Amino acid sequence: MFKDCRDLALTTVSEQAAAAFDHAIDGYLGYRADLATRMEALLAADMDFGLTHCLRGYLVMMSFRADMLGAARAALADAQHCPGSAREQAHTAALAHWIDGDPDRAVAVWDHILVTHPHDMLAFRLAHFVNFWSGRPEGMLASVLSVERHWSAALPGYASLLACRCFAHEESGYYLPAENAGRAAIRLDPADLWAAHGVAHVLEMTGRQSEGIAWVEGLQARWGGSNNLKHHYKAEARIDDYQSAFTVVHWMMALAATGRDAAAAAMLSGMEDFAQGAQPIAHLVRDIALPVARAVLANGQGRHGQAVALMRPVLGDMYRMGGSHAQQDVLEQMFLDSALKAGSDSDVRLLLERVAGRHPMPPIRRRGYAMAA
Repeated sequence: MFKDCRDLALTTVSEQAAAAFDHAIDGYLGYRADLATRMEALLAADMDFGLTHCLRGYLVMMSFRADMLGAARAALADAQHCPGSAREQAHTAALAHWIDGDPDRAVAVWDHILVTHPHDMLAFRLAHFVNFWSGRPEGMLASVLSVERHWSAALPGYASLLACRCFAHEESGYYLPAENAGRAAIRLDPADLWAAHGVAHVLEMTGRQSEGIAWVEGLQARWGGSNNLKHHYKAEARIDDYQSAFTVVHWMMALAATGRDAAAAAMLSGMEDFAQGAQPIAHLVRDIALPVARAVLANGQGRHGQAVALMRPVLGDMYRMGGSHAQQDVLEQMFLDSALKAGSDSDVRLLLERVAGRHPMPPIRRRGYAMAA
Protein backbone atom coordinates (compact mmCIF):
# COMPACT_ATOMS: atom_id res chain seq x y z
CA MET A 1 0.00 0.00 0.00
CA PHE A 2 1.26 3.44 -0.99
CA LYS A 3 0.29 6.98 -0.04
CA ASP A 4 -0.60 10.07 -2.02
CA CYS A 5 1.32 13.32 -1.78
CA ARG A 6 -0.81 14.39 1.18
CA ASP A 7 0.00 11.21 3.14
CA LEU A 8 -3.36 9.49 2.59
CA ALA A 9 -3.24 5.71 2.15
CA LEU A 10 -4.06 4.36 -1.31
CA THR A 11 -5.00 0.72 -1.89
CA THR A 12 -2.85 0.34 -4.95
CA VAL A 13 0.07 -2.05 -5.20
CA SER A 14 1.87 0.19 -7.67
CA GLU A 15 4.11 3.10 -6.83
CA GLN A 16 3.60 4.23 -10.41
CA ALA A 17 -0.18 4.30 -9.88
CA ALA A 18 0.18 6.37 -6.70
CA ALA A 19 2.26 8.93 -8.58
CA ALA A 20 -0.17 8.87 -11.51
CA PHE A 21 -3.07 9.45 -9.11
CA ASP A 22 -1.38 12.56 -7.72
CA HIS A 23 -0.69 13.74 -11.27
CA ALA A 24 -4.34 13.27 -12.22
CA ILE A 25 -5.61 15.10 -9.13
CA ASP A 26 -3.22 17.97 -9.91
CA GLY A 27 -4.68 18.06 -13.41
CA TYR A 28 -8.21 18.21 -12.04
CA LEU A 29 -7.39 20.97 -9.56
CA GLY A 30 -5.54 22.96 -12.22
CA TYR A 31 -8.13 22.59 -15.01
CA ARG A 32 -5.49 21.06 -17.25
CA ALA A 33 -6.39 20.23 -20.83
CA ASP A 34 -4.28 17.05 -20.69
CA LEU A 35 -6.36 15.52 -17.88
CA ALA A 36 -7.63 12.75 -20.18
CA THR A 37 -4.04 11.73 -20.90
CA ARG A 38 -3.26 11.76 -17.17
CA MET A 39 -6.26 9.52 -16.55
CA GLU A 40 -5.13 7.08 -19.24
CA ALA A 41 -1.78 6.79 -17.51
CA LEU A 42 -3.47 6.20 -14.16
CA LEU A 43 -5.72 3.48 -15.54
CA ALA A 44 -2.79 1.79 -17.25
CA ALA A 45 -0.82 1.79 -14.00
CA ASP A 46 -3.42 -0.13 -11.95
CA MET A 47 -6.84 -1.16 -13.27
CA ASP A 48 -7.73 -2.66 -9.88
CA PHE A 49 -7.38 0.61 -7.98
CA GLY A 50 -10.95 1.60 -7.10
CA LEU A 51 -10.28 5.29 -6.52
CA THR A 52 -9.10 5.50 -10.12
CA HIS A 53 -12.54 4.48 -11.34
CA CYS A 54 -14.23 6.83 -8.85
CA LEU A 55 -12.21 9.72 -10.21
CA ARG A 56 -13.13 8.65 -13.73
CA GLY A 57 -16.81 8.70 -12.79
CA TYR A 58 -16.53 12.01 -10.99
CA LEU A 59 -14.97 13.68 -14.01
CA VAL A 60 -17.79 12.40 -16.20
CA MET A 61 -20.43 13.72 -13.80
CA MET A 62 -18.84 17.16 -13.74
CA SER A 63 -19.64 17.51 -17.43
CA PHE A 64 -23.40 17.51 -16.61
CA ARG A 65 -23.98 15.58 -19.84
CA ALA A 66 -26.90 13.17 -20.04
CA ASP A 67 -25.25 11.17 -22.82
CA MET A 68 -22.32 10.42 -20.49
CA LEU A 69 -24.33 8.92 -17.61
CA GLY A 70 -23.69 5.47 -19.04
CA ALA A 71 -19.94 6.06 -18.82
CA ALA A 72 -20.33 7.25 -15.22
CA ARG A 73 -22.28 4.11 -14.32
CA ALA A 74 -19.59 1.95 -15.95
CA ALA A 75 -16.94 3.68 -13.86
CA LEU A 76 -19.05 3.13 -10.74
CA ALA A 77 -19.41 -0.59 -11.52
CA ASP A 78 -15.64 -0.90 -11.94
CA ALA A 79 -15.06 0.90 -8.63
CA GLN A 80 -17.55 -1.35 -6.82
CA HIS A 81 -15.67 -4.45 -7.98
CA CYS A 82 -12.36 -3.21 -6.57
CA PRO A 83 -11.19 -3.67 -2.99
CA GLY A 84 -10.67 -0.46 -1.10
CA SER A 85 -10.30 1.25 2.25
CA ALA A 86 -13.28 2.72 4.08
CA ARG A 87 -12.38 6.14 2.68
CA GLU A 88 -12.21 4.83 -0.87
CA GLN A 89 -15.49 2.94 -0.48
CA ALA A 90 -17.09 6.15 0.77
CA HIS A 91 -16.02 7.83 -2.45
CA THR A 92 -17.71 5.02 -4.37
CA ALA A 93 -20.92 5.61 -2.37
CA ALA A 94 -20.75 9.36 -3.10
CA LEU A 95 -20.41 8.69 -6.82
CA ALA A 96 -23.45 6.39 -6.69
CA HIS A 97 -25.57 9.09 -5.03
CA TRP A 98 -24.50 11.66 -7.60
CA ILE A 99 -25.33 9.37 -10.50
CA ASP A 100 -28.72 8.65 -8.92
CA GLY A 101 -29.53 12.36 -9.09
CA ASP A 102 -29.02 13.09 -5.40
CA PRO A 103 -26.00 15.40 -5.16
CA ASP A 104 -26.97 16.44 -1.62
CA ARG A 105 -26.28 12.92 -0.35
CA ALA A 106 -23.00 12.89 -2.25
CA VAL A 107 -21.95 16.10 -0.49
CA ALA A 108 -22.90 14.57 2.86
CA VAL A 109 -20.56 11.64 2.16
CA TRP A 110 -17.69 13.93 1.15
CA ASP A 111 -18.23 16.03 4.27
CA HIS A 112 -18.09 12.85 6.37
CA ILE A 113 -14.83 11.82 4.68
CA LEU A 114 -13.33 15.20 5.56
CA VAL A 115 -14.11 14.79 9.25
CA THR A 116 -11.48 12.06 9.54
CA HIS A 117 -9.42 12.85 6.43
CA PRO A 118 -9.25 16.66 6.13
CA HIS A 119 -6.42 16.37 3.60
CA ASP A 120 -8.62 14.52 1.10
CA MET A 121 -8.45 17.19 -1.57
CA LEU A 122 -10.69 15.20 -3.93
CA ALA A 123 -13.55 15.07 -1.40
CA PHE A 124 -13.02 18.72 -0.50
CA ARG A 125 -12.95 20.02 -4.06
CA LEU A 126 -15.97 17.96 -5.13
CA ALA A 127 -18.02 19.18 -2.17
CA HIS A 128 -17.01 22.75 -3.10
CA PHE A 129 -18.03 22.16 -6.72
CA VAL A 130 -21.42 20.59 -6.02
CA ASN A 131 -22.29 23.06 -3.27
CA PHE A 132 -21.61 25.87 -5.72
CA TRP A 133 -23.79 24.41 -8.45
CA SER A 134 -26.51 23.73 -5.88
CA GLY A 135 -26.66 27.34 -4.68
CA ARG A 136 -25.19 26.66 -1.24
CA PRO A 137 -22.41 29.15 -0.47
CA GLU A 138 -22.90 28.39 3.22
CA GLY A 139 -21.92 24.79 2.49
CA MET A 140 -18.84 25.95 0.60
CA LEU A 141 -17.81 28.13 3.51
CA ALA A 142 -18.51 25.49 6.17
CA SER A 143 -16.36 23.00 4.30
CA VAL A 144 -13.43 25.42 4.12
CA LEU A 145 -13.70 26.37 7.79
CA SER A 146 -13.83 22.72 8.85
CA VAL A 147 -10.58 21.69 7.15
CA GLU A 148 -8.35 24.75 6.86
CA ARG A 149 -6.93 24.46 10.38
CA HIS A 150 -5.44 21.10 9.32
CA TRP A 151 -3.62 22.63 6.34
CA SER A 152 -0.48 24.68 5.80
CA ALA A 153 1.66 25.80 2.89
CA ALA A 154 3.81 22.71 3.46
CA LEU A 155 1.05 20.50 1.99
CA PRO A 156 0.77 20.09 -1.78
CA GLY A 157 -2.42 21.69 -3.03
CA TYR A 158 -2.54 24.46 -0.43
CA ALA A 159 -3.01 27.06 -3.16
CA SER A 160 -6.12 25.18 -4.29
CA LEU A 161 -7.47 25.25 -0.75
CA LEU A 162 -6.89 29.01 -0.61
CA ALA A 163 -8.60 29.41 -3.98
CA CYS A 164 -11.68 27.65 -2.62
CA ARG A 165 -11.47 29.74 0.55
CA CYS A 166 -11.52 32.81 -1.68
CA PHE A 167 -14.59 31.82 -3.67
CA ALA A 168 -16.51 30.48 -0.66
CA HIS A 169 -16.03 33.78 1.17
CA GLU A 170 -16.83 35.82 -1.94
CA GLU A 171 -20.12 33.99 -2.54
CA SER A 172 -20.94 34.47 1.16
CA GLY A 173 -20.38 38.22 0.88
CA TYR A 174 -17.11 38.38 2.85
CA TYR A 175 -15.06 40.20 0.24
CA LEU A 176 -11.98 41.19 2.24
CA PRO A 177 -11.01 37.68 3.45
CA ALA A 178 -11.95 36.37 0.01
CA GLU A 179 -9.56 38.71 -1.77
CA ASN A 180 -6.77 38.05 0.72
CA ALA A 181 -7.08 34.28 0.24
CA GLY A 182 -7.23 34.51 -3.55
CA ARG A 183 -4.20 36.77 -3.83
CA ALA A 184 -2.29 34.50 -1.44
CA ALA A 185 -3.15 31.53 -3.66
CA ILE A 186 -1.85 33.36 -6.74
CA ARG A 187 1.39 34.17 -4.94
CA LEU A 188 1.86 30.44 -4.36
CA ASP A 189 0.67 29.40 -7.81
CA PRO A 190 0.29 32.21 -10.37
CA ALA A 191 -1.43 29.79 -12.78
CA ASP A 192 -4.26 28.84 -10.38
CA LEU A 193 -7.39 29.50 -12.44
CA TRP A 194 -9.86 29.10 -9.57
CA ALA A 195 -8.02 31.69 -7.48
CA ALA A 196 -7.84 34.08 -10.44
CA HIS A 197 -11.55 33.51 -10.98
CA GLY A 198 -12.37 34.09 -7.30
CA VAL A 199 -10.52 37.40 -7.06
CA ALA A 200 -12.12 38.52 -10.34
CA HIS A 201 -15.52 37.92 -8.74
CA VAL A 202 -14.48 39.97 -5.70
CA LEU A 203 -13.42 42.86 -7.93
CA GLU A 204 -16.69 42.67 -9.87
CA MET A 205 -18.83 42.55 -6.73
CA THR A 206 -17.00 45.49 -5.15
CA GLY A 207 -17.34 47.68 -8.23
CA ARG A 208 -13.65 47.67 -9.18
CA GLN A 209 -14.05 46.86 -12.87
CA SER A 210 -10.86 48.52 -14.11
CA GLU A 211 -8.85 46.70 -11.48
CA GLY A 212 -10.58 43.46 -12.45
CA ILE A 213 -9.67 43.88 -16.12
CA ALA A 214 -6.04 44.52 -15.17
CA TRP A 215 -6.09 41.46 -12.87
CA VAL A 216 -7.25 39.15 -15.63
CA GLU A 217 -4.95 40.61 -18.26
CA GLY A 218 -1.98 40.31 -15.94
CA LEU A 219 -2.55 36.58 -15.35
CA GLN A 220 -3.91 35.23 -18.61
CA ALA A 221 -0.48 34.58 -20.17
CA ARG A 222 -0.09 31.78 -17.59
CA TRP A 223 -3.25 29.96 -18.66
CA GLY A 224 -1.79 28.00 -21.54
CA GLY A 225 -2.78 24.34 -21.42
CA SER A 226 -5.96 24.99 -19.46
CA ASN A 227 -9.32 23.46 -20.30
CA ASN A 228 -12.87 24.72 -20.83
CA LEU A 229 -12.93 27.05 -17.81
CA LYS A 230 -11.80 29.71 -20.31
CA HIS A 231 -14.36 28.79 -23.01
CA HIS A 232 -18.15 28.57 -23.51
CA TYR A 233 -20.27 25.74 -25.00
CA LYS A 234 -22.46 25.75 -28.04
CA ALA A 235 -25.94 25.68 -26.48
CA GLU A 236 -27.93 23.72 -29.06
CA ALA A 237 -25.74 20.65 -28.61
CA ARG A 238 -26.81 20.42 -24.93
CA ILE A 239 -30.61 20.38 -25.40
CA ASP A 240 -30.99 17.02 -23.64
CA ASP A 241 -28.73 17.84 -20.68
CA TYR A 242 -30.63 18.81 -17.55
CA GLN A 243 -28.24 17.68 -14.81
CA SER A 244 -27.41 21.32 -14.01
CA ALA A 245 -30.48 23.49 -13.51
CA PHE A 246 -28.43 26.66 -13.71
CA THR A 247 -26.62 26.01 -16.98
CA VAL A 248 -29.72 24.84 -18.84
CA VAL A 249 -31.30 28.26 -18.21
CA HIS A 250 -28.22 29.94 -19.65
CA TRP A 251 -28.32 27.70 -22.71
CA MET A 252 -31.90 28.89 -23.17
CA MET A 253 -30.62 32.48 -23.07
CA ALA A 254 -28.32 31.68 -25.99
CA LEU A 255 -31.12 30.05 -27.98
CA ALA A 256 -33.57 32.87 -27.30
CA ALA A 257 -31.05 35.62 -28.11
CA THR A 258 -30.27 34.08 -31.50
CA GLY A 259 -33.87 33.32 -32.49
CA ARG A 260 -33.48 29.54 -32.49
CA ASP A 261 -37.13 29.03 -31.57
CA ALA A 262 -37.39 25.40 -32.67
CA ALA A 263 -34.39 24.44 -30.56
CA ALA A 264 -35.79 26.43 -27.64
CA ALA A 265 -39.12 24.62 -27.90
CA ALA A 266 -37.31 21.29 -27.97
CA MET A 267 -35.38 22.26 -24.86
CA LEU A 268 -38.56 23.21 -23.01
CA SER A 269 -40.22 19.96 -24.00
CA GLY A 270 -37.23 17.98 -22.78
CA MET A 271 -37.19 19.90 -19.50
CA GLU A 272 -40.88 19.18 -18.97
CA ASP A 273 -40.29 15.45 -19.46
CA PHE A 274 -37.23 15.47 -17.19
CA ALA A 275 -39.15 17.36 -14.51
CA GLN A 276 -41.55 14.44 -14.10
CA GLY A 277 -38.81 12.37 -12.45
CA ALA A 278 -38.47 11.66 -8.75
CA GLN A 279 -34.84 12.80 -8.41
CA PRO A 280 -34.06 15.99 -6.45
CA ILE A 281 -32.59 17.57 -9.58
CA ALA A 282 -35.87 16.88 -11.43
CA HIS A 283 -37.78 18.75 -8.73
CA LEU A 284 -35.37 21.68 -9.04
CA VAL A 285 -35.89 21.81 -12.80
CA ARG A 286 -39.68 21.59 -12.37
CA ASP A 287 -40.03 24.21 -9.67
CA ILE A 288 -37.44 26.81 -10.69
CA ALA A 289 -35.47 26.20 -13.88
CA LEU A 290 -38.51 25.51 -16.05
CA PRO A 291 -40.41 28.74 -15.24
CA VAL A 292 -37.18 30.73 -15.57
CA ALA A 293 -36.41 29.11 -18.93
CA ARG A 294 -39.94 29.88 -20.14
CA ALA A 295 -39.46 33.48 -19.01
CA VAL A 296 -36.13 33.70 -20.83
CA LEU A 297 -37.77 32.57 -24.07
CA ALA A 298 -40.72 34.94 -23.56
CA ASN A 299 -38.28 37.82 -23.10
CA GLY A 300 -36.43 36.87 -26.26
CA GLN A 301 -39.69 36.74 -28.21
CA GLY A 302 -40.93 40.10 -26.94
CA ARG A 303 -43.59 38.69 -24.60
CA HIS A 304 -42.36 40.83 -21.73
CA GLY A 305 -45.45 40.85 -19.53
CA GLN A 306 -45.56 37.06 -19.68
CA ALA A 307 -41.84 36.84 -18.87
CA VAL A 308 -42.38 38.92 -15.73
CA ALA A 309 -45.38 36.83 -14.66
CA LEU A 310 -43.48 33.59 -15.15
CA MET A 311 -40.36 34.69 -13.31
CA ARG A 312 -41.74 36.78 -10.46
CA PRO A 313 -42.87 33.82 -8.27
CA VAL A 314 -39.42 32.20 -8.35
CA LEU A 315 -37.15 35.23 -8.01
CA GLY A 316 -36.45 34.43 -4.37
CA ASP A 317 -35.62 30.80 -5.14
CA MET A 318 -33.36 31.21 -8.18
CA TYR A 319 -30.26 30.90 -5.99
CA ARG A 320 -31.14 27.22 -5.51
CA MET A 321 -30.16 26.57 -9.13
CA GLY A 322 -26.57 27.44 -8.25
CA GLY A 323 -24.15 29.73 -9.99
CA SER A 324 -22.38 32.79 -8.67
CA HIS A 325 -23.91 36.13 -7.70
CA ALA A 326 -22.53 37.53 -10.95
CA GLN A 327 -24.20 34.77 -12.96
CA GLN A 328 -27.50 35.13 -11.11
CA ASP A 329 -27.29 38.84 -11.81
CA VAL A 330 -27.75 38.15 -15.52
CA LEU A 331 -31.14 36.56 -14.83
CA GLU A 332 -32.19 39.46 -12.63
CA GLN A 333 -31.22 41.92 -15.35
CA MET A 334 -33.40 39.96 -17.78
CA PHE A 335 -36.37 40.23 -15.40
CA LEU A 336 -35.72 43.96 -15.07
CA ASP A 337 -35.56 44.33 -18.85
CA SER A 338 -38.94 42.65 -19.22
CA ALA A 339 -40.48 44.68 -16.39
CA LEU A 340 -39.32 47.94 -18.00
CA LYS A 341 -40.62 46.97 -21.43
CA ALA A 342 -43.90 45.75 -19.96
CA GLY A 343 -44.33 49.05 -18.11
CA SER A 344 -44.58 47.32 -14.74
CA ASP A 345 -43.19 49.92 -12.33
CA SER A 346 -43.90 47.76 -9.27
CA ASP A 347 -41.75 44.95 -10.64
CA VAL A 348 -38.99 47.40 -11.54
CA ARG A 349 -38.98 48.62 -7.94
CA LEU A 350 -39.07 45.04 -6.66
CA LEU A 351 -35.94 44.13 -8.57
CA LEU A 352 -34.06 47.33 -7.74
CA GLU A 353 -34.74 46.75 -4.05
CA ARG A 354 -33.39 43.21 -4.35
CA VAL A 355 -30.07 44.27 -5.83
CA ALA A 356 -29.55 47.57 -4.02
CA GLY A 357 -28.89 45.91 -0.68
CA ARG A 358 -26.64 43.21 -2.06
CA HIS A 359 -24.21 45.05 -4.30
CA PRO A 360 -21.89 47.78 -2.95
CA MET A 361 -22.27 49.87 -6.11
CA PRO A 362 -25.67 51.61 -6.31
CA PRO A 363 -27.92 50.59 -9.24
CA ILE A 364 -27.63 54.06 -10.80
CA ARG A 365 -23.93 53.35 -11.44
CA ARG A 366 -24.39 49.84 -12.84
CA ARG A 367 -24.87 49.06 -16.49
CA GLY A 368 -28.11 47.10 -16.83
CA TYR A 369 -29.69 48.90 -13.87
CA ALA A 370 -29.01 52.59 -14.50
CA MET A 371 -31.98 53.21 -16.79
CA ALA A 372 -34.40 51.57 -14.37
CA ALA A 373 -32.91 53.40 -11.38
